[in-house]
Amino acid sequence: MITNNHSIEKISGGNLVKDHEKCKLEYIGGSDRSSGAYLVNFSNGKLKQNTKLNLHFKSYESSETREGLVLRRKRKIMVADSGRLQYVGYNFGSELSHLGTACRYCIGLLDKNNGTMKVYSTQMFHMRPSLEDAGGFEETENPTEKSKSYTEKVDMLTSAFGSKRKRKAMESRVHHKVEEGNLELAADKVVENIDKEVSGIKTMKKNRLELEMPEAIPPQNRNATCPEEVYNVKDNKVISIEEYSGLDEEANLVADATLDQINEWKKEEKYCHYVLIHLGRLSCIRETKLHQCKLLIYFHYLVTLLKLRYQDMKKKDPLPTVPEPYKHHLLNNFTLKSENEHGTTFRSFPQRMKDKVIAYAMVVALLLDGFSVDFSDVHPDLKFPMNRLITIVLVLGCHVRSSKNPSTGTPTKIADLTIPLYTPGDKPRSRRT
Repeated sequence: MITNNHSIEKISGGNLVKDHEKCKLEYIGGSDRSSGAYLVNFSNGKLKQNTKLNLHFKSYESSETREGLVLRRKRKIMVADSGRLQYVGYNFGSELSHLGTACRYCIGLLDKNNGTMKVYSTQMFHMRPSLEDAGGFEETENPTEKSKSYTEKVDMLTSAFGSKRKRKAMESRVHHKVEEGNLELAADKVVENIDKEVSGIKTMKKNRLELEMPEAIPPQNRNATCPEEVYNVKDNKVISIEEYSGLDEEANLVADATLDQINEWKKEEKYCHYVLIHLGRLSCIRETKLHQCKLLIYFHYLVTLLKLRYQDMKKKDPLPTVPEPYKHHLLNNFTLKSENEHGTTFRSFPQRMKDKVIAYAMVVALLLDGFSVDFSDVHPDLKFPMNRLITIVLVLGCHVRSSKNPSTGTPTKIADLTIPLYTPGDKPRSRRT
C-alpha cells in the first residue's frame, strides 16, 4: 500500500463541499489493476438518469494462457443489458484503439468522516450496441448460416435489400458460376486427354527440353570424359571441314590486325560485339590464334543470320555480306525453303530455326571461352529472352550459375560445360561466385 498526501477539492454530486479542504489519498495497488468496479462509456452518448437503474451489468473473464504462462492482462468482456438492447465492451483487440492505452484509470472512494480517499486501479470499457439476437449474448447462429462464406452472405443481403441493378448482376453471376466439383471433373478430363496424347505427363516433363528442340543442337557426345570431347570442331560436327578451311583468308586478316584497325572496326561496327571484345584476348601462339579467329568469324556469320527480318527473307540475296560457301550453308541449314501453290519458292525463318542458330552460336562461344560463357558477352548480339537462352544452354548440357561481371559488377549468368553434363530433370545449380 502506498500513501500520499495531496491537496484536493472534495466533490459531491457535482458541487464543492468546502473550498481548499485537504484530503489524504491511499492508493490500493493490484496485480490485475482491478478493484471489482469498472468505468464504462457508451458510444451512443451519455445515459439518461432514468435509464441507469434499468441497466444490468455482467463481466466475463477469460482463463486463457499463452505457452503455459498466465497472461499479464486478463481478457475481459463487459455486457450491459437494458432489456431491449445489449451493449458490449472489451479490454482487448481492436477496442483498445478507442481507449487511451497509455492512461491508467482509477476509482476513488471517499470517507467523509476521516477525510481519507482510497484509490483503486480499474479498467475502462467502451460500450457499443451489440447486434446479436435478442435471445442472449451467447451465439445462437444457425450452423448452416455459420458455414456460409462471406460472398454467400453478401449475396443474401443483396437479394433482400439490394437495388434492382445489383440483384440482376448477382443473379447473372450465380447463374454462370461453375461449380467447384464440376471444375475439378473438367480438369481431370483435360489431364486425362493430355496423358493419352503425350504418353503420360511424367514422361513429357522429364523430356521437356528434348521435345522443344529435337534437332536444334549440334551432335554431342554424352559419354565424353572431358568438356573438349562433347563438341569437337575437328570431327565435322560444328563446322564442316570445307567451311573451316575456307576461313583461312579472313582469319589471317583478323589475326594480323593492328590496334588502329581494331579501333576502326569498333567505330564502323564491322563485326558483332562478341567478336570485337575478343580481339584483345587472342592467344599469342599463331596456330591457336588462327583457330580462334576462324571461330569468331563463324560466330559473326551466325549473328548476321540471326538478325534477318521477314522483309530480308523475301530478297534474292538475304545475306549479301556473307561470302560463299557460308551463305549457302547458313541458308540451307538454318532456314526453311518452301513453294506455294503458284510455284513460287520462298524462305522462312521460324522460331525453332532461330533456336538452332542460338545453339550453334553458344557452342562456338563455349569453344572460344574455355567452356565457360558469360551471358553478358553474348546477349547484346543474340538479343534473346534470358529464360529462352538459359533453356537452350541447358539442352546443350551446360550448368547455369549466377555471378557478377568482373568489369561492371552487374549480376549475370554463367554457362559452364562440365562433366557430368546437365540432363533434363536435374536441379540447376544455384551457387554464386
